[in-house]
Amino acid sequence: LGGGDLTRHLSQRWPDALHECVDLDEEVLTVYQQFFQHQESDERAAPALHQADALAFLEQSEQQYDLILLDLFSQDGNPLLLFQERL
Repeated sequence: LGGGDLTRHLSQRWPDALHECVDLDEEVLTVYQQFFQHQESDERAAPALHQADALAFLEQSEQQYDLILLDLFSQDGNPLLLFQERL
């Protein structure tokens, strides 16, 4: 999620798309909400925020998604999750 730049870009490009953002770090979600989340007049433009492990969220979700983008970051290099078959 970070500052939400990708979500804002996708909202501008495809305004009818629904966005769900999942982040493991609650602090990232809090900082986004405090400093980067714009008050949208159209609630569809605002992403649904979830604090969870991305893979666990997807495995538990009953939703069908047209596109899933992963932006996994670790200061120690690529997370092992990237190399798991389930992902």
